[in-house]
Amino acid sequence: MPNSNAKFHCNHRGGQEAGRRELVSRSLQSAQHCLEDQDFGTAYAHYLLVLNLAPELKSSVKVNSQ
Repeated sequence: MPNSNAKFHCNHRGGQEAGRRELVSRSLQSAQHCLEDQDFGTAYAHYLLVLNLAPELKSSVKVNSQ
C-alpha cells in the first residue's frame, strides 16, 4: 500500500502549509494590535516570527509609524 502512504504525506504537507499560513496571518494581526497598544517588544517578536515562517513577505511587511 505505498500509494496510501504517499497520499497521507501529501495531505499532511498541505495541512502543514495551511497551518503555517494561519500562524503567519494571526501573528501579523497580533503584531498590529501590539503596535496599537504600544507593546513594541511583543510586536517585534511577532514580526520576527512572521519573517521566519514567511521570508517572502519581507518586502511587503511594513510597520506604519504614527
